[in-house]
Amino acid sequence: MEKEKVLVVEDHLKQNKILCDIVEEAGYTAIPAFNGIEAFAQLRKHRRGLGFLSNKISCVLLDWNMPEMNGEQFIKILRKEEHQKTFRKYIPVVIVSAYDEDEKKELSADSYFGMAAAYITKPYKKPEITDILNRIIKQNDSETLIELNREYILNKSPKQLEDEKKLLMKLEAYYTGENNEEALEYIGKIRDIITVDYDKCFFSGNYKPERMEFLQRIKLMCDEEHNAILTSMKIK
Repeated sequence: MEKEKVLVVEDHLKQNKILCDIVEEAGYTAIPAFNGIEAFAQLRKHRRGLGFLSNKISCVLLDWNMPEMNGEQFIKILRKEEHQKTFRKYIPVVIVSAYDEDEKKELSADSYFGMAAAYITKPYKKPEITDILNRIIKQNDSETLIELNREYILNKSPKQLEDEKKLLMKLEAYYTGENNEEALEYIGKIRDIITVDYDKCFFSGNYKPERMEFLQRIKLMCDEEHNAILTSMKIK
């Protein structure tokens, strides 16, 4: 029996590989693409009925910030095309983004141009991705997820929005390199979160080796980045 296909659209080579590994370990076939243009090429390759029927790809994991054609451009074009095909089922899209911005989240929940089943902010957790994929593909629950995503995004408390805004400022500092102290604070926070998850997994005595390996990879990446920022600050 042919496995369900998941299109992984992520421009960062290592992040794309990590997501593809998660998809494969969940029992699906991962199809990598590194921008929106490549993603549409894969969708055309796997279309049914000259594009008028549902695509062979069951779900799209979509990064937001990519060269050539970003996530926003991709999803707008995709939904516009799907609106024009009466018998074509909408392909469920899960946005996986480093940017926790309200404007982008609201677009993902838009009833015409978005309709994302979920908006997952990096650093994500493997079970989070796996659970979403299983609900979409095995349980055929994408419509419920779309509604839940829309309700969650459009009904946040002021405190949630303020906390996200503060974290976003640190995230922007990390990506732009304009404020190394805030960048250091951001990567340190991410490292702490991953370390807690890693320790829980290790000391539970009941874990899957691949999950432990995934957490260890992320933890090492955070350690390396933390040390790199510290070294950069000392040089300056």
